[in-house]
Order: sequence, then structure tokens, then C-alpha cells
Amino acid sequence: MNNSRSPKLSIITVCFNEAKRIKETCESIVNQTFQDFEWIVLDGGSTDGTVEILSQYRNRMSYFKSAPDEGIYFAMNEGIEKAIGEYCLFLNGGDSLFNETSLMEVSKYLNGLEPILIGGVIQINDQKRYTYILEKWWKVHFLFYAPPHQATFYLSKALKVMNGYNTSYKIIADVDLDLRLIDAGLRIKSIPVIVSNFYLDGVGSQESILQRFERRRLDYQHFGIFYSLIFRYFGRPLIQILFFMRRILRP
Repeated sequence: MNNSRSPKLSIITVCFNEAKRIKETCESIVNQTFQDFEWIVLDGGSTDGTVEILSQYRNRMSYFKSAPDEGIYFAMNEGIEKAIGEYCLFLNGGDSLFNETSLMEVSKYLNGLEPILIGGVIQINDQKRYTYILEKWWKVHFLFYAPPHQATFYLSKALKVMNGYNTSYKIIADVDLDLRLIDAGLRIKSIPVIVSNFYLDGVGSQESILQRFERRRLDYQHFGIFYSLIFRYFGRPLIQILFFMRRILRP
């Protein structure tokens, strides 16, 4: 880690009772061949042994705190406030970088000109693995897909200007943040790099009544009632057909 100047990247890890997988998260970070980053860790007051595991890596952390908080997005906002890197990556407890060269591969795109860079993730569910990556991100994608924050690199100054996450959202504040950045005129660049591994059992991956409510609220806020309803009930099948045809017709 580079401590002589502001680092290129701030890795922010938020966790709570993640003893099962937090070591995997930590090992994937400290073993990176790219080391121009700071590592900010915010634990929500874990009681399952997570803090004891994290203590093994304290010498690699730029900032560490373990105390009860008001929720994951409050903690992520605190991470944004602490960050001094040019870009921020949220790699929370249970997530891990894909391999030891992941950040080195991404670093060539961290030029300070692109405000949002989104790579790919490996989604893991019941030992099954799925590659999740889009060649291009358009605003309409956000009606159907949640971008993987584990593979999203934000210009830190953009996050600070937007005041981080809207904590009135409990599950999909990350989608809201991306849409607010887009609405502010910032563009998303997709990068052809698999960045991280993501287990499909986190806060934002489980369908619930609250998530459905937040999803409707977010769609109406960013797309309007008319367009959100049109795309919600008719757009998904059409887009899936277009994507399927594109794969067939691609030379």
C-alpha cells in the first residue's frame, strides 16, 4: 500500500457478522499485485468472531472501526468520507476479488477521466457460478439489473459531491446512487475485466416485500410512472429477445 501520497484507489469494506467469509475477503485484498490503494474497514459491531479475524490484517488497513451503526449504507457513506483515493471500490464482507491480478488489470482504466467504471463479477449461488458482465451500460438497464457494486469504481470526488448513498433506501441505495450520477450527466464505462466474486445471499440479492417497494419507488423517481410501468411489464421480454438475437447474429 502506498502511504507517501494519495493512493489511486480506496477499497472500502463494510461488514457485520461475516466470520464465515471475511478471511476470503481480506486475503483477496492483501494478496493483490497492485498495491496503490488504501483499505478502509468498517465493522458494525460483530459478535461472531469477525473482529478477531480482521485483527490479523490491521497492519494492512488505513482505517479500522468496529462499532454498531445504523445500517450498511450509513457505513458505506462513512467510508466515502474517510476515502482519500482517486477512486473508490466497495468490497464488503463476503465479497472477494476474482484473482491476484484483478486490480492490476483494472488500474489501466483508472485514468481520472472516467467517473464510473463497471467490470464483471462471478455470481455464486449454491456452488454454481455465473459470469455477470455487460458490454455497455445504459440507463434503461437499471430498470432490470442491479449493477455490481463489487465491480464498480467511482471517482471519489463524484461520490462526495453526490453526498454518497441515500440512506432512506435500505436495500437498493446503490442503484439509486448510480442513477443519480447518470442523471447528473456522468457516464458509465464498462470494462472487460472480471473484478470480483459475489455470493447471492447478501442484503441486495434477496427478493423481499421491502425490496419490491423500494424498486417501484426508485423506478418512479428516476423514470417516471409511465415509462417505468411500460418497461416493467413490456420492456423485459423485448430486451431479452433483442439480446438473444444479438448473440445469434453476431459474427
